[in-house]
Amino acid sequence: MKSKKVWRESDTNYRPISTVLDSIIDRRGLTATKIGGKWENHEGIPVISANNIKNGLFVELDSVKRINSELFEKWMPIKLERGDVLLVSEGATFGELLYLGESLKAALGQRLFAIRCNNDYDSRYLYYYLKSKKGQQELRARTTGTSVLGIRQSELRQIVVPDIRIEEQKEIADILGSVDNKILLNRQMNNILEATAGAIFKRWFVDFEFPNEEGKPYKSSGGEMVYNEDLSKDIPKGWTVTKLGEVVRFLRGVSYKSEDLEESEKALVSLKSIARGGGFNAEGLKSYTGEYREEQVLKSGDIVVAHTDLTQKAEVLGKPALIRRVRNFKTLIASMDLGIIRPNDGKSNSYVYLLLKSESFQNHIVGYANGTTVLHLSNKGVKEYLFAVPPWELTSKFGKVVDDLFKKIEQNSLESETLIQLREVLLPKLMSGKIRVSVPNESTGAH
Repeated sequence: MKSKKVWRESDTNYRPISTVLDSIIDRRGLTATKIGGKWENHEGIPVISANNIKNGLFVELDSVKRINSELFEKWMPIKLERGDVLLVSEGATFGELLYLGESLKAALGQRLFAIRCNNDYDSRYLYYYLKSKKGQQELRARTTGTSVLGIRQSELRQIVVPDIRIEEQKEIADILGSVDNKILLNRQMNNILEATAGAIFKRWFVDFEFPNEEGKPYKSSGGEMVYNEDLSKDIPKGWTVTKLGEVVRFLRGVSYKSEDLEESEKALVSLKSIARGGGFNAEGLKSYTGEYREEQVLKSGDIVVAHTDLTQKAEVLGKPALIRRVRNFKTLIASMDLGIIRPNDGKSNSYVYLLLKSESFQNHIVGYANGTTVLHLSNKGVKEYLFAVPPWELTSKFGKVVDDLFKKIEQNSLESETLIQLREVLLPKLMSGKIRVSVPNESTGAH
């Protein structure tokens, strides 16, 4: 007869992680040259590094180094599999984790472990445990180094993990996993929605296939095109050509001091708030208590552009973000590294944002970047951008089409922020037993 086993914190014993491991993949310290190979440029198999893992997700994968298949086989005799847990083993992001929901054809790069559980332990539960306060304390207790923290494989094998039944592990992992799955689904949906808005922009304002009076694609339906010498290309008849500075107002963000970055209901939108390739990253917000002008306050739908870049690849410079509401802060303020772009009356914010994300604008601003260690973009670079201006009626119509997409993105993002807060509340309570889970159990043999 089956009974119910409720896990309580007082019931929990711990055992060394080494007793639940199948293996640890450790390629730390290896480089392509050390094992007789070379880096590829934009082809081949990606090499995942510590920089590519943040908050349980892969990031910045478009800039990873790559290797060919022959080198991959030498580098990774044990391949990454579904259920592996990636752990950043040293550096500024020590302790960051990622759970592989599916097998991944990639090499493991610098400062990473891949942890693989045996059949007696649930790997997703291990992932959440290591993310918890207790798990992070275990990791940090085994670190070495002063300025740069790190953990060796021999020390990692000695940290302890909860010794509870695998059925209970799975139940806890399922609860937390369902929250993460919804967050991931929202993120994927937002990527699709923004890509859809970008595709509509390209069709209407780059390919000139906006709907004509009959609702048919303008250019391919015989719409009249006129050659423009300034742009060196044909544009629809009736369109004008002007500089961006003529149709938008441009403002700089606030200059701040480190002592201004204290706990507050106000936040700075900084370079870290600009996603690679453009877009708003709410995780980059910084609490702020300093002074600012009212015109530097950002509302939902405002546009900012990065005017500074700490990377020599200019991965952020000139990239725009469309501001949205966030749950954690009541007031958002642009930092000095950003330019605020406010369209003149009658111009759609969505249209201007996607114009700034366009390949044409991004190619234009490259010539206005200067600096060696830190790249800067001059105000002139934004203001001097020359483009074909559609009639107001068309941009207004476009705004009505895509604004709903961006509103849905905002709704999804706000929901995800709520779910993240829920997960952060649930995680320590589930791991400590303060929130109990109940699973079927045989009357004998229970822990």
